Amino acid sequence: MAKGKSIKIKVARVPWTVEFKQSWHEVNPEESSRCFGLTLYNEHKIRIAGDAPPEKQHITLIHEILHAIVHEYGITPLEKDAATGEHDEKHIDLLAIGICEVLESLGMTPPH
Repeated sequence: MAKGKSIKIKVARVPWTVEFKQSWHEVNPEESSRCFGLTLYNEHKIRIAGDAPPEKQHITLIHEILHAIVHEYGITPLEKDAATGEHDEKHIDLLAIGICEVLESLGMTPPH
């Protein structure tokens, strides 16, 4: 996927937009540290850093889609803090890596 482009996906029948930003600086402009992906729940948007290597973009995209799935389906075992809705990053990361490995073994890769 080219930098600056977007794709549409649906999670729990809810339309979401995935935006491939030019660089990690645009993913979360309020943060000074490097951020390759961000899920904006209220806007139903996912931002991915277009300047990350393709493999990093694949894992980050799946990671952020998993956040959207956990959010939309209310998968509480993957919540770190039910009061804030904060997700368990470690398990989201492991799931994303595992899904990417399976997709790769099938000859498939997520867009980047």
